[in-house]
Amino acid sequence: MTLYSINGAEIAVYETGEDVNGTIITVHGGRGAGTHAADFRAYAPLADAGYRIISYDQRGHGESSQTGPLTYAQLADDLEELRRQLVGKPAIVLGGSFGGYIALTYAVKYQGNYSHLILRGTAPSWHHEFKAIANAHDAATRLPGIDPGYWERIWVGNIESEDEMRRNSAAIAPLADGRLYRPGKDPQDGGKKSTIRLETARELFRVGHDYDVRDQLGSITAPTLILAGTDDWTCTVDNAYFLVEHIPNAILLAVGGAPHAVHVDSARLVLRTINDFIADHPIDASHA
Repeated sequence: MTLYSINGAEIAVYETGEDVNGTIITVHGGRGAGTHAADFRAYAPLADAGYRIISYDQRGHGESSQTGPLTYAQLADDLEELRRQLVGKPAIVLGGSFGGYIALTYAVKYQGNYSHLILRGTAPSWHHEFKAIANAHDAATRLPGIDPGYWERIWVGNIESEDEMRRNSAAIAPLADGRLYRPGKDPQDGGKKSTIRLETARELFRVGHDYDVRDQLGSITAPTLILAGTDDWTCTVDNAYFLVEHIPNAILLAVGGAPHAVHVDSARLVLRTINDFIADHPIDASHA
């Protein structure tokens, strides 16, 4: 791990592989609860295919500093500064879930600074929450411990404690993880006890209703790959269909029965699809 000074914050960066076919920067999800770790484990095998993989903890997360402002715009600017410092040429940007929101915010602002865009289990606006809340209410009739009221409160930043976040994430894990679910696993970090940053979670959920790039998707001209599981409870697959319809050069892989973490549930398929997608859309030699 290396700490880099990025726009006034100290950002923890992990990397592996050499840039033979391109550099992939992964942008993690989990507002206030996620880190680089899950994506780094999932995508590190792409290093064997000639990619340099860079994963980092966004400001306010993991081992990075608790430095404001905590806004989607700032996190997108951090991604650009990290790309500028560590890559110095257009990179392949890969964002999942909340990290997809940041990747899309980045994509509409920094045209030309990324060669490919890859989006996993994400949505183009905060409006996906309505269906997610409905899914939580439905699941509460079948799964013990789910508090639909929590999922209504969290998206406006009304979070009482770290314990509340952990308890409700654990309760909904059978729905969230689908075929990946194992009793006792911490759903926030792939079986490892996660580091929750309550201040970060509250602030990023509080500002979340400013997020809506639907009207700007047509400006994204880079080759775009959208990865989705048809059983994603939160960023439901209709969001993926919307993205592929409105981003000009987009293609979609929707995996039947896969949950939110389609990149873990269907790892071999997803990694093969990413590698083939980049190979089918070669990086412009003038930017290499």
